[in-house]
Amino acid sequence: MADVKKSKISKEGLRNAFRLYRFIKPYQTEYFIGLFFLLGSSSASLVFPKLLGDLVNYGNEGRISEELNRVALILAGVLIIQHC
Repeated sequence: MADVKKSKISKEGLRNAFRLYRFIKPYQTEYFIGLFFLLGSSSASLVFPKLLGDLVNYGNEGRISEELNRVALILAGVLIIQHC
């Protein structure tokens, strides 16, 4: 594998990165709406495995009959939101 030289963060590099934001300015509303939905999608993607893990833990603890409906409804809601 080729060695890639990693550069450190510098004032010049930050200045160049912030100059790119002037191109976003006319689309600022759309940009932040997209970031909002990206955050929601990422959160939903992280919630799904967490809830499945909770479901397995409830099964190991013998509490699955008490928690199955709640966790199943939340999982169904997450899946519906992800696919809309």
